[in-house]
This record gives sequence, C-alpha cells and structure tokens, in this order.
Amino acid sequence: MSNKKNKYKSLKKREALGEPKLDKKKAIILFVAVFLVAAVIIGGAIGFDYARKKANTVTNSDGLNSEGKVKGIKVNDYIDLCDLDKIDKTVENYYPDAETEKTYIDGIVSSYPVLNEDKNKVVNIGDNINIDFVTYIDGQEMAGGNTNGAGIKIPLGAAGYPEDFEEQIAGHKVGEEFDVIIKFANDFANEELAGKEATYMVTINGLYENDEFNDAFIKKNFGSQLSSAEEFLAAYRESAAESNFDSYITQYIISDSTVKKTPSNYKKNVIKILKDKDVQQMENTNEAYENLYQMKMYQDVLDMRQMTQEEYDAYLSEKADEEIKTMLVYQALYEKFGLSINQDDLYEVAKSYSYEQDEYDQAVERFGEPYIRQQAMYKVVTTYLTENYNLK
Repeated sequence: MSNKKNKYKSLKKREALGEPKLDKKKAIILFVAVFLVAAVIIGGAIGFDYARKKANTVTNSDGLNSEGKVKGIKVNDYIDLCDLDKIDKTVENYYPDAETEKTYIDGIVSSYPVLNEDKNKVVNIGDNINIDFVTYIDGQEMAGGNTNGAGIKIPLGAAGYPEDFEEQIAGHKVGEEFDVIIKFANDFANEELAGKEATYMVTINGLYENDEFNDAFIKKNFGSQLSSAEEFLAAYRESAAESNFDSYITQYIISDSTVKKTPSNYKKNVIKILKDKDVQQMENTNEAYENLYQMKMYQDVLDMRQMTQEEYDAYLSEKADEEIKTMLVYQALYEKFGLSINQDDLYEVAKSYSYEQDEYDQAVERFGEPYIRQQAMYKVVTTYLTENYNLK
C-alpha cells in the first residue's frame, strides 16, 4: 500500500466540557430558549469564542517549559510507552465489516437514483419525484411560477410547498397532467398571494428509484475513475482500512502505554485549567440566559455539573489524569523519534484556533508559546506515525 498523505488530526487537549446535566425544570426552560440563545450567539451579541477571550490568571502554558514539555521531569520516569512493534499492520484486519459496507453501498446508490418514466407508476408521499408545473393567479401566469420544462426533483410530502400542494399530487401516475388548486391563507407571508387562489398545471415526469449496484452502475457514475463494482469496493475498503488504522494507532499509543506516576505539580495546574474552563462555560451560559430572561441559568459550577463537591473533585482528578497521560505519551514519542518543531508548525496550531500568521503574537498572548509548542508536538508526532506506520 502506498504511503498515505500527511494528515493533521486535531489532537488538541480535550475540553473536559461534557454535557452538563440539567434538572427537569431547567431542561424544559432551556429547550424553550435554545433557538433564541442560538440566534444571540450567531448574531455575535455574546462572545463564546474561548480562544478570543482575554487571558486569565490561569493559562494553558502553566507547568510547561519553553519547549512545550512538562516542566521539571524526565518523561520516561513517568510513562512506559506501548510496544510500537506490536502494532497490527495487516490491511484486511481494518476492512469495514459487512454491515458497514452495505450501509456505504446503499448510501452511494441512493445518491445516484434513476428516473423511472413508467406511466403505470403511482407516486406516493415519501417518494422522490420529478415534476414540471406552470402557476396561474387570477387566470394569469405567475412570474417565476413556470419550471419551463426543466423538471425539478422534490421529496413528495417533505418539499415544503404551501398548503396541500404535495398531498394533491400523491396518488397520480407518472406522465399525468392535472391541476393542483391552492387557496393561500389570508395571512400568507407573500402579500401578493395572501388570500388568493393559485392553479398549478402539474406534469409528473417520473419517479426516482435506486439503481442496482453493479458494474454498469459504476461505469455510468464513476467511469472516468473506476470500471467495475469490485474495483470500487476494493478502493473503498482500502480507504476505510487506512482511516480505521489511523484511529487504531491514535487509541493504541494511549491505551497500551502505562503511567508509572503522575507529575503532581503539573496535575494541579491541569485541574486549575479545567476548573477555569468550567467557570467560563458557566459564565457564558449565564450571560446568554440573563440577556434573554434576566436570570441566571446556574448558581455555580456544581449546579451546572449537577454534582456534589466530592463528585466534582473526583471528576476533575480523572479528567486531569486522562489529559496528562496523553501529554506524557506524545512527549515521550516526540523524544523517542527525535522530532523537532519549526515555525510553520506553530503557525498551523495558531491557525487551528483562528489566528492567522500575522496574528501569531495574539495567540501567544492568549495561550502562551509553551502550550502552542505542545500542540505542535502532537501534530508532528501524528504526522510521523502516519508516514512511518502503514498497512501491508
């Protein structure tokens, strides 16, 4: 198998902001508010972009040295790395299973339907059909209401046409020409149509049906690249295997490595960062909620998490241990492979947080360069693994 292209998988530290639990009353209130809150966020009235928030007393670089490594430790004293020689590279072991492959094929086939023009076919709600129509209002053809024989595809019953337009089409046969009459409501959004009656002269051109997945289907739809169904499936299996293998390696280097001991001082810093993120989440949610309802959603972080102090402390400790293990593994691999980071790697990390190259100093001010270097370390390790560990 040929070497895969370099991939930059975003291996940023997990946010540790799982779905906060809501009691029933708050859940109902939040459900009602959700679209309004979304509109406020989208409109930019409230800043939810953590990467753009001003720096707090806690920074992502706390506990890291200038190279982006955990400060004051020899990493191999803290982690036993997995045995990379035990990575299973047999391509067949990463092929998708039969059910996954069938789902994929069904998706491909449904993306390339064929138009059945058999005049014995009756169309029903739920069918995808092709129609033409001409629209008349007060006996005059309506501007923009003529498909001009171009034919349009609609999912019958879900196309969003006004009143019962689609329901009146259901039950007719392919090739039929007939009138659909619609009486628009007096409060219809389009004032020119409100309260009026429209006549649609409809022609059903055909019913879309899924084709059979075979050589002819592949030649018809992928002929410039592939010539047979087996060739198509072979390419799919190889691509899926590579993706599955990449996921396997990412999981393997963590799950099969063992933490010998946790750097206690650094763990304190990570817990502070996790707490700070929770506080930001709570404050931003409360800010949005207060703008809408003049009241807070949460009284404190414990209320947001629906945890006792003891449960929250245990949660933070577990999350910190997970993040620290990942950091130790990537730092150890970085040193094991003798890798290095260049300025372009740093720019790429900053860009992943929406800072362009000429804004790099702002990223440094927000995160600190040690954290950016740490994230770049993740990037170059991932690239090295992708380039050097390939399926056979």
